[in-house]
Amino acid sequence: MLGRVYKGFFSVIFTVCKLMLALQVIITSYIVFGRYVLNSTPPWGEPAVLMLMVWFSLLSSALALKDNAHIRMSIIDLVLPNRGIKIFHGFYYVLILLFALFMVIAGYELVQLTSTSIIPGLKISSGWLYASVLVSGICILIALLGKVRKLS
Repeated sequence: MLGRVYKGFFSVIFTVCKLMLALQVIITSYIVFGRYVLNSTPPWGEPAVLMLMVWFSLLSSALALKDNAHIRMSIIDLVLPNRGIKIFHGFYYVLILLFALFMVIAGYELVQLTSTSIIPGLKISSGWLYASVLVSGICILIALLGKVRKLS
């Protein structure tokens, strides 16, 4: 049951990332078309693409952790004995845990700090941009939990 919820959660994250990437391409194309054909660009275009890019980048890091798709030094796996690999992976998971906790705490503080400022062009709170750090930290914690419990 828990494995299905875990896979469903990351399936939603994957779909959201695909939509964000598609929106980045569409909005960027519209900005270029507007700039060179219509001689007018929408004021919301570039901030929207920036926000989508930040959210996409940070959320996809949790997907990479879940799927073991992130860049790492796998040469160590060839050199160390099995016990050494297990110790190294444990250390690796502790570092990820600490970084994810840092992201959650710092993300929360960033949202609090920037919630009163407005993103020009989008006319929304800057807190929405920095919430990506908080949300991604939570997603990384969930992915790490799945790694430790072998849900993926």
